[in-house]
Amino acid sequence: MARVRVHQHVNPLAPFYRQPPEPLDVERIFAEPEKPLLIDIGCARGRFLLRMAEARPDWNYLGIEIRKPLVEEANRIAEEAGLGNLAYVFCNAMLWLSHILESIPKGLLQMATIQFPDPWFKKKHSKRRMVNPMMVATLAENLQTGGQVFIQTDIEFLA
Repeated sequence: MARVRVHQHVNPLAPFYRQPPEPLDVERIFAEPEKPLLIDIGCARGRFLLRMAEARPDWNYLGIEIRKPLVEEANRIAEEAGLGNLAYVFCNAMLWLSHILESIPKGLLQMATIQFPDPWFKKKHSKRRMVNPMMVATLAENLQTGGQVFIQTDIEFLA
């Protein structure tokens, strides 16, 4: 199957991306929903989570991505690999992360990763940045006590 092509950047404030995500049913999407959960926000094609799910089957992995074609492709690959501990959801995390996390049973979410978020360099576009005080508060409210957030960027002013 041909690789899905998408725009590298999308405007998270565009009307299409303002729609709420589908409700998340952890019991349905994971073979063993009681395992600890790692979420990767802005997972793109999901390769990082794919490798993690293969290497660490004792965890569940959830990728959250704003570009729907990438989510569909990543879910297809995870299904073909037979990984019951890996799923991807289409969601504008900047607006709807709390909606997704509300459906995860308390105590399961142990780690969140955000890798190389779009920096939106221009000052007038800074409101489009995914990592913002609202997201930090949402993660703090939903992570298990002692949970971790791993963020990496190659843009110095964001670090």
